[in-house]
Amino acid sequence: MELHIPEILDLKKSIEELKSLFSESILLDQEWYDLEQACKLKGVNKNTLYAKPKYQPGYGKEDGRVCGKKRWRRTTIQKWLKETDADIPHTYL
Repeated sequence: MELHIPEILDLKKSIEELKSLFSESILLDQEWYDLEQACKLKGVNKNTLYAKPKYQPGYGKEDGRVCGKKRWRRTTIQKWLKETDADIPHTYL
């Protein structure tokens, strides 16, 4: 026999929604990322991105330079990780 208590069912639904949100998000623990680190997170070849800046975070425009290397902030990387080729504006193609 299974009990159906509305409050518990609502709580279970909320927990499932939270689990899906956490599984979709990637927790980034640094403030700045270079291209090599970003490529590892996205699972893409860094040489391709060096050759084609339009595929880089910010379409090749860094958020800043740290120790002479192009770097992107955590927020830029989080956005970039969700982008596909279809998201690249036509001005960069």
